[in-house]
Amino acid sequence: MHDCNPVSMLMEENIKLTVQMCLVNTEKRAQMAKVPYHELIGKLIHLAVATCPDVSYMIGVLCHFVENPGLEHWGATKHVLLYLKGLIGLKLIYSHSSCNDHFITYSDEEP
Repeated sequence: MHDCNPVSMLMEENIKLTVQMCLVNTEKRAQMAKVPYHELIGKLIHLAVATCPDVSYMIGVLCHFVENPGLEHWGATKHVLLYLKGLIGLKLIYSHSSCNDHFITYSDEEP
């Protein structure tokens, strides 16, 4: 998905991921076994905890289907990647002025 086009919305509108979307056909389950769903969800969990808390809810929803994901679950996971692609280059800047040399914080505690 290196050359994919980013999307601005984390979740598709009116998406409802359910257990009924999980695969029961053994042929389709074997096909989905080749898809790195479990590994990708693990990486997205780390990303959500470390740098992108805005994706935490969606990752939590997708985690429910790790044992038996369906094609819709895989599509929703790839949609998260499209969203994250749009975030590349964005960053938080903590500065009280245009000077990038200092990071200043304030606290109510006594030193």
